[in-house]
Amino acid sequence: MTDNTSFNNIQDQNTEKHGSSSDADSSAAHHDLQEMTANESVAEDSIAKEPTATGPGLEEQLEEWKDKYLRLFAEFDNFKKRWMKERAEFAKMAGRDVILAFLPVLDDFERALKNMEGTQDVESVKEGVQLIFKKFHDTLEKLGVTTPDCSGQLFDPEKHEAVARVPAGPDKSGIILDTVERGFMMHDRVLRFPKVVVGE
Repeated sequence: MTDNTSFNNIQDQNTEKHGSSSDADSSAAHHDLQEMTANESVAEDSIAKEPTATGPGLEEQLEEWKDKYLRLFAEFDNFKKRWMKERAEFAKMAGRDVILAFLPVLDDFERALKNMEGTQDVESVKEGVQLIFKKFHDTLEKLGVTTPDCSGQLFDPEKHEAVARVPAGPDKSGIILDTVERGFMMHDRVLRFPKVVVGE
């Protein structure tokens, strides 16, 4: 009897002990939950208090960027108009240097024609014309214009223009036999294709 009473007392003590421990754990968990909820409320309040994206500072910055954009657009438009005007003027005066280079040759022609009116010396006239031709040719060379000789070369459709083909035997087939009209090149670029006669 005494043993059963002691066992029951011990069991009651354990129940009370475990019960109070569970209550303490539950209370701590409840306290943690309340603290987390409070932290979330504080976080939400802080987020709500953050400045919005449409504040006065942003509007000022937007106006500043708008002003910069309009100024840049106006400067570019002025540059474009100025560039187009300069380009048109350059196109008008593109041949200025060439004309200036040939004016002395024109002067020589005028003097030669004037001297030819009252002279009977054909040899002096021929000599004068040859000198003018040489000056004209030298002026072309100064401008980078050359007249390559293509006689005896292999015909190349990229460089020559065939105006006639004549029988010339197997040894002369595809070879340029004669130049009807000279070609001109300027700085390794073709200005005018030479017109040639090709053997076949």
